[in-house]
Amino acid sequence: MADVDRPRARAWALQQPKGNVYVVRTMFSDAVRDGLCQSNPFSQLRLEQSRGRRDLVALTEPEVTRLADVALEVHGDYGPTFRAMILVAAYVGVRPGELFALEHDDLNVDEVGVRQSRDGTGQLKLPKNGRVRTVILPPPAREALLAMPRHIDAPWVFTTKRGRTFTKPALNLYWSPVRAAFGRPTMHFYELRHFCATHLLELGLSHADVAMQLGHTDGGKLVMSTYGHPSEQGARQRLKAAFTPKVKPLRVASRSQARSDSA
Repeated sequence: MADVDRPRARAWALQQPKGNVYVVRTMFSDAVRDGLCQSNPFSQLRLEQSRGRRDLVALTEPEVTRLADVALEVHGDYGPTFRAMILVAAYVGVRPGELFALEHDDLNVDEVGVRQSRDGTGQLKLPKNGRVRTVILPPPAREALLAMPRHIDAPWVFTTKRGRTFTKPALNLYWSPVRAAFGRPTMHFYELRHFCATHLLELGLSHADVAMQLGHTDGGKLVMSTYGHPSEQGARQRLKAAFTPKVKPLRVASRSQARSDSA
């Protein structure tokens, strides 16, 4: 332990997952307390911290489409159902627990009633914040729902291959091979909700509008700070579009035109 100095500790820590660094730092703290070494070289390394969801790079719409299509390849006959789960999560923006608890009666032509959520124990409860809401059902999600088979003996929109209700472990079982085949083996299902926020912002909706769709009650503050990741290119296109009707094309007048204009 005495051979590990602070520079060496920092160099090692920068290449390790945070969990590994935490374990080693704790081990050295115990060693200092027991008198086995004089100091802890892993304490206060001031490593750059991730900002979590704020650092996410949101999926693009073509990527979401490809991800959903990967579900067809991975899950065979069950593929249309899981493809619909992906597209509903991405375009409607419901939380996983709300997705698990959707019933056929909650679906309208262009709206979804979010009345309940399934918690980690499988029990039904009110959605987060205790508020029932009605949100829009965009065409890509609606078309995916129409393309999937419906289990007439169950009220739930989404069930497992065996017809059981979804839980978080069950979701991971179906999600893991899809994200691996997509090339993002560590991608969280929750990133689809981030796509929803970003996509709606790119379409020009306000932060308050997006917050309503996602089920937030803060008027859009969380969307502004965490969920929305609009691209700079998209922002430039919207800024240009705002001035498009007022822009007149530049033309160079010929000499004859200039003489006639000055006459």
